[in-house]
Amino acid sequence: MCSTTETRETELAKHTEPADWKQKTAPGCTSEGVEVKLCAVCSVEISSRKVAALGHAPAYKTTKEPTCTATGLQDQFCTRCNSILKSNIPVAALGHALSAWKQTKAPTCTEKGEETCSCSRCKGIARREVNALGHDFDDWKQTKAPACTEKGQEERTCARCKTVEKRDVNALGHQWGAWKINKKATCTEDGEQEHTCTVCKKVEKQKLPATKHAHTHWNVLEKPTSTTPGKREQVCDDCGKVLKTEAMSVLKMTGNTMCAFGPRIRDVDLGSKNQDLWYMFTPFDASVDGKQTFDLVASNMYIVGTVTVEVKDGEITVDYKLNSGKVTVDQLFFTIVGKVSDLPQFEPEALAGAYGMQLKTPINMAEHFGDDTNLVLYFCSRIDYYVDAENMTGVNYTTAEHKAQLQQMLDRMDH
Repeated sequence: MCSTTETRETELAKHTEPADWKQKTAPGCTSEGVEVKLCAVCSVEISSRKVAALGHAPAYKTTKEPTCTATGLQDQFCTRCNSILKSNIPVAALGHALSAWKQTKAPTCTEKGEETCSCSRCKGIARREVNALGHDFDDWKQTKAPACTEKGQEERTCARCKTVEKRDVNALGHQWGAWKINKKATCTEDGEQEHTCTVCKKVEKQKLPATKHAHTHWNVLEKPTSTTPGKREQVCDDCGKVLKTEAMSVLKMTGNTMCAFGPRIRDVDLGSKNQDLWYMFTPFDASVDGKQTFDLVASNMYIVGTVTVEVKDGEITVDYKLNSGKVTVDQLFFTIVGKVSDLPQFEPEALAGAYGMQLKTPINMAEHFGDDTNLVLYFCSRIDYYVDAENMTGVNYTTAEHKAQLQQMLDRMDH
């Protein structure tokens, strides 16, 4: 029998990898852990892997309790490793736990009240004011009626505190009726008028000043000739009294002023420029095309010619003619303005340069006056002339014709 032994190598068996990982080193809050897999046959470690650190598990603990008004403190710590993560973290004050407000002092009409409440934790007391109520007045009632010159009175009462408030009611003032003339003023004597209050029947009287021969005209008694002076008288229009009689110069009138007929400067209120001049100005209507003719009047009230104002197609043209060949024009001046107060003065020599306009030369209305059609002709010139009884007539401001014409001009004019 043979006892020989024969050997041979065989391949190593492979590790058997299990399905689950096993913890080799546990992870901490800040340190990583390790997991491994062991062969299921021989328990040899065949693979490993890191496990992430867990991180802290924070929690809080109070180190100082907060109160109603004071801040508290707390620390943050880790429940796994007990490390202190943050210290002395502020905790907000709790604030008062107030009860409902209760009235401790009632307000009145003029005095404030008070309310209080308390804190259930600290037992502190809070207070606040309650506004005064103010008076609860009833309606005003008249206790004294006002008269024309005396004040009346009203009062009202507060329903709560019975305070009485009073106030004056203005006097009514007189309710005057129409004026009644007791005595008419004359040229030399004052008159009187009165009116009566319809409420208290008080009578008030007022003086009517004497007119002092305010309106006059001249009558020619004897016309002058070439060799003898004439005579004229000044007569009051109101009472007919002859105020004065004076001589009239012989026929030649030297250095006279000639104006277009209209209101006199001295008869119209022009404020600071209201001068004592007889010079006339002539308000006219430029709203409609056509010709308007006005008398030319010399300073001794003789009519010596006419001036014509023609309105056509937005332009104004002025021309004049004399009644006699015995009239000599030494200086001719005219202008047209929106209102007579636009002129700084009224002497033609001073106005000629800046204000003078040309005869028979169209004047553009829009350029000079805009939309204004109530205009004023100021025709004021210097003349010499001989009075010719056959073609020289005088101006009498008291005639119905002249009064009507003057009133139309005054109604139209704009000072």
